[in-house]
Parts: sequence; C-alpha cells; structure tokens
Amino acid sequence: MMMQTVIRSTLRRQMLASACAFALCATLSYAQRLTWIQNPFTPTNATFPDGNGIWAYGPTNQGILFTRYRSGTQFLTYRWKDGELLKLTPSGDSLITCYPAEDGKAILHISDSTYFWTPLGLVQTSIPPYAQYTTEDGGVVVGQLLQNLQPFIWQNNTTSQLPLPQGYPYGEAQRITEDLQFIAGSCFTSSQSRAVRWRFSNGTWQVQFLGTLGGQNSRGGAISSDGKIIALSAQDINGNWRAAVWQENVGLFPLPTLGGNESRVSNNSSEGFSMTSDGRYIVGYSRTPQNEPRAVRWTWQGGSSYTVEDLNIAYADLLGAGDLLLGASGISRNGRYIAGVGLHNGQIQVFILDTQFCNLPPDVTGDGFVDDADLLEVLFNFGTRCGG
Repeated sequence: MMMQTVIRSTLRRQMLASACAFALCATLSYAQRLTWIQNPFTPTNATFPDGNGIWAYGPTNQGILFTRYRSGTQFLTYRWKDGELLKLTPSGDSLITCYPAEDGKAILHISDSTYFWTPLGLVQTSIPPYAQYTTEDGGVVVGQLLQNLQPFIWQNNTTSQLPLPQGYPYGEAQRITEDLQFIAGSCFTSSQSRAVRWRFSNGTWQVQFLGTLGGQNSRGGAISSDGKIIALSAQDINGNWRAAVWQENVGLFPLPTLGGNESRVSNNSSEGFSMTSDGRYIVGYSRTPQNEPRAVRWTWQGGSSYTVEDLNIAYADLLGAGDLLLGASGISRNGRYIAGVGLHNGQIQVFILDTQFCNLPPDVTGDGFVDDADLLEVLFNFGTRCGG
C-alpha cells in the first residue's frame, strides 16, 4: 500500500505538471467575454457620443450594469445581470443618472421622487435629483441639485450644498472617495465649465480648480481612492476636447490618443464612471486620424506616463463582422468590467466586456474524460482569480 501511495503521488505530480501547462492555454482561451445587450425596443435618436437614445451606468465589480433608453419623452431603465435584462418599473419615466452601489442598488428618479431600486422593490429616499455617484454601500451620494444647479452631497439623510469658486454660480459633483475626503466635479457659468476638486479639511469643504489644456472648458471627473488622481475631459488651445489626467503635485496633462483631434473620458458626460478606484485604468473614446470614434482604455505606467489601447484591437477576436466598440462609458471599480456603446447588427447597442471571464468546461484537460486530472487542475488553481 505504501508503494502504491508513493506511485500514485508521483503520477499525480506528473499530471499536475501537465495540467499546469494546459491551464495557461485554457486561461488564455477563456479569459475574456464580450456581451452585446440587445435593445428592448428600437430607440429613437440613438447616436454617438451624446445622442438621446442609449446610456450605460456602471458596471459594478460583479458585472451588474444598468441601462437607460429614451422612448419619446419617457425614460426606461433596465438592469443587466447574468445575461438577463430586467425592466425596473412597469411604466416609463424611470430615470437613472447615477453609478450604482456595489450590491446592485440603483437610484431612480420617478416623477418628483427619488428611490433606491432593489431586487425586493423600490425604497423612497430623500436623495435629490440629479444623483451622479454613490459610494459602494449606497450610504453617501453626490450630484447636482435640479432646482438651482448646485453641487450636493447627501449623507445621513441630509443634503448639503458644496461651495463654489467666486464667479461660478453653478456646479455638479461627479464622484466621491470612499473615505469621504475628496470629491471630483465641475463648476459652471452660463458659458464656461471648469473641473474642480473638493477636499474636506477642518470641518469644511474647500474647492480648487484643476485647469484646462489651454482652452475654455474642462469637466471632472473620476477620482482615485486616495484623491490624488482625477480623470477628466478638457479643451485644448484649438477647442478640441481631450481626455486628460490631473495628478496632485503634477497638474493637468493630456492622455495619448489614437491620432485624431478628439478624445474624452467616458462618452456621455458621465466622467465619474471612467476610472478604477486605484487610478490604474481609465476608459473613454478617442478618434482616429479618419475622425472615427473608438473605445479605448488608458493604463497608468507610473508617474505621468500612460498608454492607450484601442479595445477593438485588444479584443478583436471577440468582435463579429461589422461590430465596432465606439466608446466606453464606464469601468468597474476593480477594472474587470468595461461598459459602453457600439455598433452591432447595424444598431447602436450597449456592450459589457468582462476582461477576466473564466468558464472552463468540466473536462478541463480536454482528454474526453472528467476524471482525477481535471480535479487536480481545479485544486491547483483553487483560490486564484479567474482569468488572472
């Protein structure tokens, strides 16, 4: 029995080595998944990047995505989860403008009231319209007050207005850090917008300008968890919008492009959805030299260095004939999921890209049998992150 045990153990080690080699191939083969979310009806005025047809909100770290469609004068809101598109309310006029909480709660504006939508139903709240971003647990919300266009923070069921720089009567808050110390957003006049950062210090919120790239306008932005990196869009000296990054102690600088004159973080004025919490990844769109929009992902290389990749090239094997990823509007806080809009079957549709998808079949080793070798493969990779 001892010899048999030793031999069996030796065989297992040999099979384990073979399984490790196969696991690499399997991971590469099943590491990504692109899903097109078919429009529930034919939207009107569905254009890129700022048409009145289709928007995507999220996604969460679990791949939950909320979509908004416009039908005439009404808005229809849906949740996409695990391949199912669910309409959130039986009638129209359910408006979502906010990044969802990580548990899948979403803030809806219905008529003159605001609700948290949950799988168990609607819960009325005192959150004012228009909410832009909620913390991961849904406890704190930032946005813009509808009645006077002031930036607000909502916490402990209380709404407070954020201060604005002198000469800027309007503003909006786009994203807040989880420690509630920093907020990114914008301030406005009737003809100009400027990206700003609020910092909570000595019991009050203090606001600072983030600048432009030589033009008149900028819009902020997604903010990293430490408050030191903000992804935003800003105009250059020629008036072209450019995706940009502001870094503490560095300032504002443009992100690399695909060669065209325009790029933006996000693609539908929801800049707060465009960056991961750690600041490593930013998404949006960039135009080619032929002025064609393409969904892109920027990756931080350290310091003020970023690279840009066309998602149509990076994930070309996932695209069908005629498919195009036009713009990415959001990335999950951990960077795994990217959502946006593109062309599919001749329509503008929402897409969600899982960059770390893993769906190995029971016969992991591919030898035609579900046996001990497959078990070893699973055990060897137990606890590792799917797709790397």
